[in-house]
Amino acid sequence: MILSEIKWPLSIVMQKGTMPYASNRALPLPVRNHLPPPAQDIYREAFNHAWKTYALDPRCEEIAHRTAWAAVKHRYEKGEDGEWHARR
Repeated sequence: MILSEIKWPLSIVMQKGTMPYASNRALPLPVRNHLPPPAQDIYREAFNHAWKTYALDPRCEEIAHRTAWAAVKHRYEKGEDGEWHARR
């Protein structure tokens, strides 16, 4: 069966071509309040990529958030002061 022949639910069809976060201003408030702007860029790019990659998975949003946080934690760490700092 060819994927284009399958009748997908409208919500999945709409997800496939959209970028949930077009800018850092669209990110969830906790992300904007806690991450510095460069880390927000990483989060947004990783989230959007995972969103497109897993668009057909029912857990798409959960996977995208987990992927985004993993990407941030690869380059940043939370300091003793509670702030996120670039890894050295």
